[in-house]
Amino acid sequence: MKTANSLLKDNSERAKSLILVLWLFVGLFFIGLLFSFNELSILYQLQSNNEVADSRLNFSDISLVIVGAFQLLFHIATIVVFLNWFRRAYANLYRLRIPTESNDSMAVWSFFIPIYNLFKPYRMMKEIREKTQQAIKKIDVSFSFNKNSYLIGLWWFFIIISGVADRVTFKMALKQETVNQLIEGNQFSIISDVISIINAIVLIYLVKNISTFESVLFEKTKLIPVENFAFEKTPEKKVKFRGEK
Repeated sequence: MKTANSLLKDNSERAKSLILVLWLFVGLFFIGLLFSFNELSILYQLQSNNEVADSRLNFSDISLVIVGAFQLLFHIATIVVFLNWFRRAYANLYRLRIPTESNDSMAVWSFFIPIYNLFKPYRMMKEIREKTQQAIKKIDVSFSFNKNSYLIGLWWFFIIISGVADRVTFKMALKQETVNQLIEGNQFSIISDVISIINAIVLIYLVKNISTFESVLFEKTKLIPVENFAFEKTPEKKVKFRGEK
C-alpha cells in the first residue's frame, strides 16, 4: 500500500541545518558588533583629539575587514540553506496535492523579483504554515489549528527593515571622509547588525514552529493511503510543479 507519506520529502534535516546556520550567523554578527564598538570607541577618541596607538588602529581596521568578509560569505551561505528549506516546505504541499498559489520554484525566485519580493515570500511562508496545519487537520480532527502567525509578520517586518538599513549603511560608507561621518556610518552599521541578529533569531523560532507541524504531518501520513488523501480538486489555474530535489 502506497501511503501519503511516500509523496513527501523529509524536511527536518534541512530545518536543523538552517537553525544551526542561523545561530552561527547570530554568533558571527555578535562578534562583529564587538569589533564595531571598539572601532566606535577609537573614533570617539579621535574626535576628541586624543592620541590612539597605530597598532590599535591597524588591528581595528584589519579585524573589521576580516569579520566583514566572513559575514558576507556566511550571509550568502545562510540564504542558500534557507532557500533549500523553504522550497522543500512549499513543494511538499504540492506533493500532497494541496492547491498552492505558485509553483515550488517561485519559493526561490519570489525573493529576487522586484516589487514581487515585497510581499510574495511573506504570503508563501504563511501558506506553508497554514496549509501544513490544514493537512494535519484533515487526518486528525482533534488537531488544534494555530492561526497565530505573528512570527511570520515579525520575520517579514525585520526583513524589510534590514534591507533598508543595509542600503543606507552602504551609501553612508561611500561618503565617509571625516571623523564625524565615520562615526555616523559606524553607528548605523551597528544598528543594521542588531536588526540582522533580531531577524535571525525570529526566523529560528519561525522555522522551529513550522518544522514541528511538518514533522507531525510526516508522521501522520505514514498510515494514510494515497487515494484517501485527495485534499481537494485542483483549481482551474493549475500550478506546475518544478520538481524540487
